[in-house]
Amino acid sequence: MFSVLRNRNFALLWIGQLISIIGDWLLVLALPFYIFDLTNSTLATGGMFIATSVPRLLLGSLGGVFADRWDRRTMMIVTDLLRAAILLLLLLVHSVSWLWLIYTVALLESAISQFFAPAKGALVPQIVASEELVTANSLDSFSEAVTRLLGPTLGGALYALFGIISIVTIDSSSYLISALLIFLIAFRPLTAQQSAPAVEQSQVTPKTIWLKLWHELVDGLHLVRKDQLLRTIFAGMGVMMIAEGIIEVLLVAFTKQILHGNASTLGWIMAAQGVGALLASIFSQQVIRLFQPRYLLMLSFGIIGLLLIVVFNVSIFAVALIVMAIAGALIVWAMVTAQTLMQKAVADSYRGRVFGAYSTVLSLMVLIGMGIASAFTGLLGTTILLDISGIIFALSALLFIKMPAASLTTPETPLA
Repeated sequence: MFSVLRNRNFALLWIGQLISIIGDWLLVLALPFYIFDLTNSTLATGGMFIATSVPRLLLGSLGGVFADRWDRRTMMIVTDLLRAAILLLLLLVHSVSWLWLIYTVALLESAISQFFAPAKGALVPQIVASEELVTANSLDSFSEAVTRLLGPTLGGALYALFGIISIVTIDSSSYLISALLIFLIAFRPLTAQQSAPAVEQSQVTPKTIWLKLWHELVDGLHLVRKDQLLRTIFAGMGVMMIAEGIIEVLLVAFTKQILHGNASTLGWIMAAQGVGALLASIFSQQVIRLFQPRYLLMLSFGIIGLLLIVVFNVSIFAVALIVMAIAGALIVWAMVTAQTLMQKAVADSYRGRVFGAYSTVLSLMVLIGMGIASAFTGLLGTTILLDISGIIFALSALLFIKMPAASLTTPETPLA
């Protein structure tokens, strides 16, 4: 898996992202605690999560449009620099009267990130050979799993010892390091990115600019709609994320009501999922190449659905740990498979829009799942809703039955 790091450009991108994601995980844990310390309010703490979620719905697809119009490397550098600067505003917060600034920073940081993510997803196939995409995406999953395991623990320790200032400084610095490493990437951008028809200067108005952006966005969505492979991936992964949203909301209730555990129990469950994801990332290349993509996606979500139904109805802590570890591994293999399929199937000039739309769809479906859990827990109960999430996982597997046969080991003819 680590052989792809011999590719200098990818190594620079990967190391920069590893550092940046560690910084993000520090803040993900520390900032909610900081808000609660200031306000002693769970409602105020929840406001931060709302502030970070809204831009994913509103700007994910738009970020993809710009990723297809602009030089992606430059776009990623600029977004990293902006995020580094914006985070420093948190250093001004010293009392509850500045709570609005925390929400503003969270909103802006999330909004800017919506321009970075599709650019990165579209850039990787430009700097990595087609036959190495599975390995590159597996290594990305590895870094995410490692940082997910280490970041919250380190963030909690730093916050307890040095306060929010240390976290903000480290996260801001991580963006600067990422920007520097991306700046050192050397490659010739494909001309397709800059092939938009020239427009007379007199015709350039805010209205024409927004109309052009809108048409490009619709053009990308049309590509997803007309292609069965993309359509199936969006549908299957989207339905799965509804189940994920339900579980995210009810995970604490599952720990307390079904496992009769506490915060430490929940920590072990999350760690088990992280360990499963970490091990899966190491062996992704070998496992993914054993199966046709559609069969791997079907098996992953089908097995997860069945295992979740079992664990939600059996209050055995050891069983929960094993199931969560297996689920963590299967999710990684499914995500890497879906991402690689899209990278190989879509032409470079459309990749940003496709990945932007993909991010928006998944974020929307997670919020739908969270809404279902929040609205119906009192009516149906925790166990029934969690069982429904397992059923949804299993049903999402069925959506991949009609996915066209595809290979991750051979070159594809990209969709124009």
